[in-house]
Amino acid sequence: MLGEPERLVIDHVEPPKFRITATFEDLGAETRLTFRQTFDSSDAFESVKPYAVPGGQQTIEKLARYLQTMGA
Repeated sequence: MLGEPERLVIDHVEPPKFRITATFEDLGAETRLTFRQTFDSSDAFESVKPYAVPGGQQTIEKLARYLQTMGA
């Protein structure tokens, strides 16, 4: 039987291309979320750097709201 998902991988296929990997670690009463973005090049990263961190924070906040609707 399959266990609970531990990882979510999203590929942003339009330029600038990057991959988001979110991993979930069960800590008992809590879950640790590790959120990483990997870019095709340093130039790609530099082009989105001013809004990459705020965008990542918004994504995590949206995920938290979604999980609350599921009773998680």
